[in-house]
Amino acid sequence: MALATAPRTAHTMPEPVPREPTLQEIHDSLDIPGHRVELIGGRIVVSPSPVIRHGQIVMWLAEALIDVCAAKGWNRLPQTTLDLLATEERIVPDLLLYPDDESIAGEWLVPADRALLIAEVVSPSSRRDDYEDKPASCAKNGIPIYLIVDPFDVTLTLCTEPSDTGYRLIHIVDAGGKLDLPEPFGITLDTSTIPINPKK
Repeated sequence: MALATAPRTAHTMPEPVPREPTLQEIHDSLDIPGHRVELIGGRIVVSPSPVIRHGQIVMWLAEALIDVCAAKGWNRLPQTTLDLLATEERIVPDLLLYPDDESIAGEWLVPADRALLIAEVVSPSSRRDDYEDKPASCAKNGIPIYLIVDPFDVTLTLCTEPSDTGYRLIHIVDAGGKLDLPEPFGITLDTSTIPINPKK
C-alpha cells in the first residue's frame, strides 16, 4: 500500500531591495577622460579640460610658490582631489598645497585638514563654483587660504580666516600688483608676470 505524502512547500528568501548608490559612490565610479569630476553642494559637476591659458596661469602660480614649498617641505600639485569631509564633498582644485606626507602618497584623495592653500583659475563655466560654492565649503572645512585667479576680471582674490559662515577676510588685487600671503607663507607674490591680459 502506497503512503500518501504531503507536497513540500518551497520557501524562498525575498529578493533584497536594491540600495540607491550615494553621490560619493557615483562620483567614485565616474572616470571621464579629458574631464574633471567634482562633488560640490550635492551636485556632481563634470568640467571639460581647461584651455591652454588656464594651464599657463596654474603653472605660473606653481612656479611662484616653488621656493616657499621647497623651504617648508610642502607639495604643490595640480588637479588633485581634495576630500572635504566636513561637508561630504570632493573638489579638484587647479592647485593644491599641503605638507609632504608619505602616508598618503599612494592615495588619490587628500584630506581637507592637510590643505594649506587651494587655488582656482576661473573659467566661464566655473564662476559660480569658484566664487561661491567652493569657498563656502573650503571655509567650513578649515582650509586656511583659498585663492581665486580671474583672467576675465583680471584680479586675484585672497580668502583667509575660515569659519563656518565663510572666509572672514577677503582681499582683492588687480593682476600685475603685489599680493601678500599670510603665515605660514609669509611671502609677497609679485603678479607682474602672470599670463593674464591686463585691463584695458
